[in-house]
Amino acid sequence: MPTHAPSHPQGHGGFIALCLSLALTACGDGEKGQSLTAAPAQTSGPTAKALAAAENKPSASEMASLNAGPRVIQWELVSEKRFDRTRFDYVYRVLIGGAGTNFETAGFKVTSTSPATVVLDGDINIGSLAAGQYLKVPDTFTIRQDRSAPLNKAALQFTFAGTVPAPTLGSDPNLKIGAVRFYRVGGRPGHEGYLPIETSNPPAGEELLLRANIGGNPGKVRYSLMDAADAVLSDGVLQSLGSDIAIFGSPVLVPAKPFRIRLTVEGGSSVPLTWTSPIYAPTRAQVELVLGNPSFKGAGPLIGNILIPASGNPDAYAVRIVLPDGFTAPTNSWTIVPRANEATLVPISIAAPTDVAGQRFKIVVIWRVGQQPAEFVSITQIVGS
Repeated sequence: MPTHAPSHPQGHGGFIALCLSLALTACGDGEKGQSLTAAPAQTSGPTAKALAAAENKPSASEMASLNAGPRVIQWELVSEKRFDRTRFDYVYRVLIGGAGTNFETAGFKVTSTSPATVVLDGDINIGSLAAGQYLKVPDTFTIRQDRSAPLNKAALQFTFAGTVPAPTLGSDPNLKIGAVRFYRVGGRPGHEGYLPIETSNPPAGEELLLRANIGGNPGKVRYSLMDAADAVLSDGVLQSLGSDIAIFGSPVLVPAKPFRIRLTVEGGSSVPLTWTSPIYAPTRAQVELVLGNPSFKGAGPLIGNILIPASGNPDAYAVRIVLPDGFTAPTNSWTIVPRANEATLVPISIAAPTDVAGQRFKIVVIWRVGQQPAEFVSITQIVGS
């Protein structure tokens, strides 16, 4: 992996804070647009910024997603080994996301409809999975491919199974906690809105909107951000954002240490419903793919940069991208040594297939810092025109 000499733009401070009391247009979960109407400024809670949202209409897909399982977004080759003259064994890891509710003992079963592709190990164990969480699953699956025939990815089927956690004993049985996600202000100038962060972990020290979908006519919704020992780092009340599905939200400051989210929801019972997320490991600098033309015509190219925001961390970043089928780039991995307290840009050009009109694709960025074993994920969505 070559060490890249990146450019360092002057005065680039990464994300520009916007006043959250503005009337904004949101892009939701990358589906249909949402309107956010200005609300009175909030003076309580962990921050003093205003919470925008008298109305926050979810998309039709979001309204139907409270019981949805996760989907496999992409799979990445881990290793390959020759078995005989024409057959090779391939080990893959999957990136998943999009679960509409929370699951315990979750997993996928991989099967093949092609005689040229034999599944040797098709059990992908996930463990617990939070609604809306993006996760690069540590467990792998293995196939044996006869290379006298091309690999047909559509022949591999991923079947999900998972157990929904039992509700709090004695709580209102009609209450249901769906996706709990972080949002930030983004979008084109003049068309800013709340966008979900499509990453495995939120960036440390950034103020984000914590948003929860809760069904069943909930009352007061409280949140706590707690460290691994269950000590409370911050807490407050999620305000109703008013919609066909009850959506609640509040601006929160992402802690610098690992944390989990705990929600407490009042309902028609004297016992509240509680839910606790898996541990989040906040990133110090969020590595992203920033494209000048995320809406593009067939054959591309897509021109942009790998962006590491300014931080005080001098360690090298090992960065790689996973492209959708048919997309290519001169290289897909870098070792980037940033300068302290300066944003870092690494130019990239991506060639696209020709027949892409109206199709949506996701480009995955995976990175780790220094010698740390933990890997982080961010996702950039692009649309063919």
